[in-house]
Amino acid sequence: MQSVLPAYGLTVHDDGATPGVTLSDRTGRYEMIGDATEVWAAAERMSGRTIDPLDPRFLGEPSTAEKDRE
Repeated sequence: MQSVLPAYGLTVHDDGATPGVTLSDRTGRYEMIGDATEVWAAAERMSGRTIDPLDPRFLGEPSTAEKDRE
């Protein structure tokens, strides 16, 4: 999560004291998330964009454009 969410202006934090995690954006908006399975849906709501954690740019794989140049 920590390698994907910053690309969308988001961070997730688990303080260890309260149940769940906190998802926040750069403007200070935040949402308390019950567990990690809810993070992606909440991140899409907060960012207004579809988030694909399996996007090659997050997996260290060359993008389609980079493959085409080879």
